Amino acid sequence: MTDHGQLFDEAVDAATRLFSDESVSHEQTKEDLECLMGEIQILIDTLDRYVRQILPALPVFERNEIMERKIVLWGKADDERLTHTEMDDAIESMLDGMDDDIDLPETIEVCGFAHTEPNIKKEAAGILERFIEGLDENYGDPDGSYTETTDRMKESAEEFVTAVLEEYQVWACDIVKRETVNVQEWIKDNRPDWL
Repeated sequence: MTDHGQLFDEAVDAATRLFSDESVSHEQTKEDLECLMGEIQILIDTLDRYVRQILPALPVFERNEIMERKIVLWGKADDERLTHTEMDDAIESMLDGMDDDIDLPETIEVCGFAHTEPNIKKEAAGILERFIEGLDENYGDPDGSYTETTDRMKESAEEFVTAVLEEYQVWACDIVKRETVNVQEWIKDNRPDWL
């Protein structure tokens, strides 16, 4: 298993030699730089794989703390259909839809929604399981045991799901932000004609 701490230390040592040793030739400098860049790329690739592995497993609000998700729609938490791309448009629609016979509330809550991020590992595992079951049913030994999935199968399934999701437009959304809005202040700033 790769010792990433050691790789980092070696990269730092190479950089230190590169910039402090005046006796190093241009050819040696080039070799050291290429080595350094290779070690840095290994670290970047490792970090990228690690982040991709842990993000799908975290609850939505924990994921947002790590990687900010873009708010695409605004509305009420219980809206069945979201149509407003701007927060003020959603607030206006919420207030405009309230009964004229009752006083407006002091505050309302408006929510920001981001598209749901499918769990790649979970989706890939489900696809692979159904595919293997179908193969066993149609082509497997009827008296034998079910086929166990291998690491290579799992990796291939995840690559497949990742490729599909690059082209697929997710419709479902999660609440990623909640804003409490003072109604009178909002009306004064945005719809003074209502006063």
